[in-house]
Amino acid sequence: MSEPTDQPFFFVHVMKTAGATFRQHVYNNFADGEVYPIKRVDDMFHANTSIQYLLGRSEEQHAGTRAYTGHFPYIASQMLPRKPITFTILRDPVDRIISYLKHASVTHAQHANMPLDEIYDDEFYFKCFMHNHQVKIFAMDRSDKLESYMDVIDVDEARVQTALVHLDEVDHVGFTDDLGFLMQTMTDLYGWSFDEVPNIHVSDPFDLPAGLRERITVDNAADIAFYEAARARYHRESTNGGGA
Repeated sequence: MSEPTDQPFFFVHVMKTAGATFRQHVYNNFADGEVYPIKRVDDMFHANTSIQYLLGRSEEQHAGTRAYTGHFPYIASQMLPRKPITFTILRDPVDRIISYLKHASVTHAQHANMPLDEIYDDEFYFKCFMHNHQVKIFAMDRSDKLESYMDVIDVDEARVQTALVHLDEVDHVGFTDDLGFLMQTMTDLYGWSFDEVPNIHVSDPFDLPAGLRERITVDNAADIAFYEAARARYHRESTNGGGA
């Protein structure tokens, strides 16, 4: 179990960044009922996605919560009754989208066995779950009057800068291709332990349609710029021996 702290933790869980696997570690480091959402109590779909559902919990429920997880924009963490210790995991944007497309192909009935480039062309899923998705999660702010992380916003240069400001406010940042630094930070600072857990939602290898990676790269320039800035920050702070 983690070391006691007056602050709850808030995991900014970005889809297809190894977050589902890491989330198991969050549950494993706290007592039953201390991590939101509580599987035996909450409506898991709304608990994982609805900002109103998250913020609508009772004062007593919030007081008993030591960690929050779910698919929420960063700004939701700043709307809680108590200021949390925030952490997140980021992934190369092109790899993240390709992983999402593979996941959709095998888990979405409407996308079953479709070529990945055709799934990429699905306008609803593209806007909600793929297009500049990571930077969107951090670019959203209170004025957007958000319902969930699936809301669509126009990510322009100003939004990228907002996302970078918000990322600088995140206490600890990890990366899918190097989670060891984040794990060590959580162990050193908060006494977390990391036992072996199964990898969740890991996709099998797929052959990519010709040109798909290039399309994704062009379409998600804002996400790539955000990610590269995040990696530069990670490099500086890991080299200096501090938590990202």
